[in-house]
Amino acid sequence: MAQARKVDLGVLGAFDSLTAEMTVCSDTWLKEGTLLREDAFLVYHSVRNMNMIVDKAKQRFVHAAENGENPSVVTDALAVFPYLINLYEMLCSLRDKTFSSEIRRAIWRRLRVLRDISRRAAMLPSTSEELKGLDPELVKKELSSFASALQAVTSEGQSPT
Repeated sequence: MAQARKVDLGVLGAFDSLTAEMTVCSDTWLKEGTLLREDAFLVYHSVRNMNMIVDKAKQRFVHAAENGENPSVVTDALAVFPYLINLYEMLCSLRDKTFSSEIRRAIWRRLRVLRDISRRAAMLPSTSEELKGLDPELVKKELSSFASALQAVTSEGQSPT
């Protein structure tokens, strides 16, 4: 694709397969109920972000020709997908493991890098796209609970002053 300097829409099936695999993997893991609440949220949040990024990439590929994005969309995807796959492989490697505070920080760090790179590559959904389909009251409740847990984790790693 990059050598031909045009989008091959055959990649859309691979995007769909990746999204389906990530969703099945995380759903199975989360249904087991072995993760702490904050770890389950972190897995859910990471996979949801990865799925949204793949969907945004797919949209860009579909509309690349009409938006004059041949071959820049390919270049952008080549910048984003190694980070996405890296985070996904990390999450998969943690199956059946207890998350330490270092592991949680590493996941957050990788997710932040993925989102930053995706934003620069125009493959990060807008805030309204990210919030679509979510119950605002549930989001507030979960974020409040998560913020408390995150505060506890981050204060663990700080030395007293």
